[in-house]
Amino acid sequence: FEYVLNYITRNATRLSNLSNGKAVRLNKSVTKLPRNLQISKSTSGKLRLFVETNKKSKMGTKDLSNALLGQGTFKTVLRCYQIDSDTPKAWACSKIKNEVREAISEATLTNQLEHPHIAHFEIGNRYKNSKKITLYSKLAIGTLEDVVNGKISCSSEEKENLMMQILDAVSFIHSKGVIHQDLKPQNILIHRDKNGALIAKLSDFGISVKNNPFDNSKIHAPLSTLGYESPQILAYYQEKSSEQYNYYFGNSFKTLAKDVFNRFKDQIIKPSKACASNDCWALGVIYYELMHAKKPTISVVTYSKRSGNPIIDGLLSVHANDRLDSATAFEQIKQRNMITMQSMRMSLS
Repeated sequence: FEYVLNYITRNATRLSNLSNGKAVRLNKSVTKLPRNLQISKSTSGKLRLFVETNKKSKMGTKDLSNALLGQGTFKTVLRCYQIDSDTPKAWACSKIKNEVREAISEATLTNQLEHPHIAHFEIGNRYKNSKKITLYSKLAIGTLEDVVNGKISCSSEEKENLMMQILDAVSFIHSKGVIHQDLKPQNILIHRDKNGALIAKLSDFGISVKNNPFDNSKIHAPLSTLGYESPQILAYYQEKSSEQYNYYFGNSFKTLAKDVFNRFKDQIIKPSKACASNDCWALGVIYYELMHAKKPTISVVTYSKRSGNPIIDGLLSVHANDRLDSATAFEQIKQRNMITMQSMRMSLS
């Protein structure tokens, strides 16, 4: 703390000019402190102090057993602590290598989308000759996948409320012209608020795109994780020479969109570029999966057997022009939840 206070005093101008969402990294090799520190400026302009938790064992190797939250090819996520408050708060520190520019771009876009159900980041300084960077985000208790598989206990009412939050966030980004393109339970973080209520936050905007309604010259190719792709994405890549044909067709993995695409081929499913309706199909799959703990099957989108939920049915309409948009879906679930709450109050009274 003494070192940090002295640093703040000496660098008051630099810190006052620090952009919201950015940070200054104090490397332990320079500070001679036992841990790396970061002084971060939140998206609201508040300075925060973080201490990184990974340390070396007596053998000289890094001991991440108590800090490691996740690891991928280009990213290691560690537990860190914000220590400028009365009680240290656990956060997630993502250490990113190689794809630094993409990580900064994604975090910057996310921070511009100010919404209570979108995850935000504090962006640290580059280090190791600009080949690495750290991103800080509030520590989640899990993802929506943990709710689906029962690792996070959740009532039907709580699930409906989480889905309403997700639809709220997606409706918001669509209103800003942003298409997520990778909506799935693993990319929806789950937090608890101070009262213990579950909160959903949309994350991972790595392959998202922003459409300009006044510029039709730039067309973004559609993308989605297999299992959450729309029939229109399959139509876009149905030619064997297309870029993503092998990913979507060249495997035995069954998906709802594949079954629908094959069933309704005679009705000519039109291919689409990256657009909101593709996100909405993914939302329909997520909603069904959340409520039933399994992915929907072809019977859900045929006229003989529907899901029993008009919002899911609307989101999983075969043709994009018939599909429920995210704003309408959000208004409908909000109304649905209000009716449910009123019914509960009446039964209790």
